[in-house]
Amino acid sequence: ADQIFSHFFKINFLRIMTESVLCITTGGSIDKIYSAQSSSFIVGNPSVKGILRVARCGRSVRYHELCRKDSLELTDEDRSEILAKCKECSEKMIVIIHGTDTMNKTAAILKAEMIKMAKVVVITGAMKPEAFKDSDAAFNVGSAFALLPYLEPGAHVVFHSLVFSDPEQITKNEKKNTFEQVSSADTPQPTNAQGVVSTPTQNDKKRTPRRKSKDTPPTVSGGQEKNIPTPTNENAADSNLRGRGGQRSRRGYRRSGEGNRDGGPKNPTENSTPVENAEK
Repeated sequence: ADQIFSHFFKINFLRIMTESVLCITTGGSIDKIYSAQSSSFIVGNPSVKGILRVARCGRSVRYHELCRKDSLELTDEDRSEILAKCKECSEKMIVIIHGTDTMNKTAAILKAEMIKMAKVVVITGAMKPEAFKDSDAAFNVGSAFALLPYLEPGAHVVFHSLVFSDPEQITKNEKKNTFEQVSSADTPQPTNAQGVVSTPTQNDKKRTPRRKSKDTPPTVSGGQEKNIPTPTNENAADSNLRGRGGQRSRRGYRRSGEGNRDGGPKNPTENSTPVENAEK
């Protein structure tokens, strides 16, 4: 059984390693050259052929030049043409030379169809033109062709030795001139005092503020509490007397006659002070 498995593994491995690859070129920064006539950079001839020739690529590669555009200039019609070419070709492995600004957009369009057809598509390019001395073009193209047999069916972005298999989680870092993986875990989530992620519930959204109890001190403008002194027994008695018309003197309450006229106590002996009782 082990010999049979090893035999079929060798046959399949040799078939994959010798299988032909379709290379579709669309332009991008990798193919840009300086034009003396326009004094600007324009997309020139595809550079992937020269890169693979210098690298002595051992695979059989078939080239198809679809357009010479910056990736920002690619339209939906261009991407539909790329998808149609990938579907109709006989090759199961495809490399697309693409500009860096919209690589993930093209990969998102191709991914579902390539999974259905069991085809592997790798999209790559360069941050600097291949004509530059410090260009990353040769490294990225070599990585794309080297990783191609080992990837699952779908559309992958291979750049700077990294493989991005989910087009929705790719971002271009302009400062570092590279691509980075973005996931939902990178998004900060609200946490409570213990550091546990707290998700607001429907009850929290509909929660109404509590009514203040009777014991809650009133507040004034500015949110500060208003301190109201609590009346004592003496002040309460004094206020009650004054409410009935009674008045207080230095020696105590007035006598019964004056108190009755002013609304004071009728029986002076009950509410009089010890001083008044002594005078009697």
